[in-house]
Amino acid sequence: MSAPRKRLAIIGCGSSGLITLKTAVDKLSDWEIICFEKSARITGCWGNPYPGFVSTSTKYTTQFACFPKFLAEVDADCGQSRKEFFRDGEYGQYLEKFADHFSLKPHIVLQCQVESLVRTDDSHWELTINRKEGAEVSTTTERFDSVVLCTGLAAEPKEIGGETKRLTVAELNDPNGLGHIKNKRIVVVGGGESAVASRRSIMQIGWRARNCTTKCSCRCIREFELARDITPSAAFHPTFSAIG
Repeated sequence: MSAPRKRLAIIGCGSSGLITLKTAVDKLSDWEIICFEKSARITGCWGNPYPGFVSTSTKYTTQFACFPKFLAEVDADCGQSRKEFFRDGEYGQYLEKFADHFSLKPHIVLQCQVESLVRTDDSHWELTINRKEGAEVSTTTERFDSVVLCTGLAAEPKEIGGETKRLTVAELNDPNGLGHIKNKRIVVVGGGESAVASRRSIMQIGWRARNCTTKCSCRCIREFELARDITPSAAFHPTFSAIG
């Protein structure tokens, strides 16, 4: 009697989940591999980003090496069109094509949220999973040999209470700069790439600005000599970690 197949659970789809799934399918042909995604789409947060979204890295540097679709070229418009960057849902469309090209979708289970992850006495992982089917939600428990967490760093935006005036994406990307903002105190919430770029733009017109984050210092902030005690916010590439 042959031994049962080993099982790998990937929690979270999106960019990190999909490239992890592709690698696992290539390397672990004798394993059962399942990717759980709590939303109804495989692209995670990249399928429907906020209005006016522009990636902080170019299409050429963001694409997967195993699925190249973009050249290292820049339009001769001094970057005003930003065509070399992913905009709005373009990155999500790229991820959809990636999943189709490598036939990954049969391994993905949508609308499944992993509620808990527990290490068992026999060195397995026990996952409690809520599956949504229409208006019904069922809860099951499954055992896996290894788990990869691909939930990433990208988080849903949180509203700021009170009467705080917020700069819009259009204002931050104004080709004429931020010189129209006068007699205001500005707080940049977050310490990721977009926060660093926004703070630098503000300081270039002579304003003082403070980044408001939660934990440790961020290397890119120090390189611009901006501030200390900064925590990166939603970086474009989600991180992932393997356990098992």
